[in-house]
Amino acid sequence: MKLLVIGFDAVGVESIIPDAPPCFEGLMKEHLYGALQSTKIAHTIPALLSIYEGVDRSEDWRGKLTWDTSWNEAKHPLIFDALADAGVKMGLVSLPMTTPVRPYDCFVLGGWMADQKSRKADNKDVYYPEEIQCLIKEHKGCILRELGVDRYIALNGTPRQALLIGEELALSRAENIITLGKLCEPDLGFVYFDFTDRLAHLIPRTSPLVKAAVDFCDRLTSEIIDALNPEHVLIFSDHGWGFKGEARHPRTYTENGWVIRGAPVEHHGPTGFYIYTGGKGGMKNASILDVAPTILHEFGVSIPSYFGGKPLCELS
Repeated sequence: MKLLVIGFDAVGVESIIPDAPPCFEGLMKEHLYGALQSTKIAHTIPALLSIYEGVDRSEDWRGKLTWDTSWNEAKHPLIFDALADAGVKMGLVSLPMTTPVRPYDCFVLGGWMADQKSRKADNKDVYYPEEIQCLIKEHKGCILRELGVDRYIALNGTPRQALLIGEELALSRAENIITLGKLCEPDLGFVYFDFTDRLAHLIPRTSPLVKAAVDFCDRLTSEIIDALNPEHVLIFSDHGWGFKGEARHPRTYTENGWVIRGAPVEHHGPTGFYIYTGGKGGMKNASILDVAPTILHEFGVSIPSYFGGKPLCELS
């Protein structure tokens, strides 16, 4: 595997730097790392679309972009299409908004947030190719599970319950990327974990559970790297812990999605983190808009002129 990308939802830079757990710390000693500024509106939907498209989609949040958004709502060509055209084999696991999945070589497991049709449990558009279904233990880590029990617990259970069930699903995702990565040998492996965001909706960033969650992220990273032995690794978080000003607004969950009562949430903490082994060592702050050009650069694919960032290895 040439490049392994691991995303963690809502992990603030302050929980990684300067007191990083062992795997993160080891990578940071030798490689490029730092704070990663999110999109103008620090939210997973515009932030992840910025990775898929290379531009900030914040102006469309709460307008054209909703909780049913899929990568079909992209305004620009997806970086995955450009990579596919260049012959790059990809293994994508549980990336938000990646349903209905696209038939990239070599596997795609759809992630949470997608159009209503793809939320049906019998819909085959949540994985590709069809033959890999038998290799995925209970189909965990895909959208079939993501819109179920973990979201309910995040809204109605305790923070510790949310962490425990999130860890269970995260282990299944790690199993998916490792099992399929070894079998299919993609050039690009990309897996996304969001149990940390579930927790961020329930606790302040000062809670002891934050360290427990970060330590678990570190464990997941170590296990995946050891299993797949990638040439380069890019780890990132789409935004920071909690909400701006630690705001908390009552929520309920319905069959059709989130219902926010009271004043709307402005955005999450604006700053996540990144670690990139393809650049020279040292701390250099960056933007989430730098992720897309970094991935394209790894595979020698031309970076469009309209992109809002540049490869992390070119940071001054």
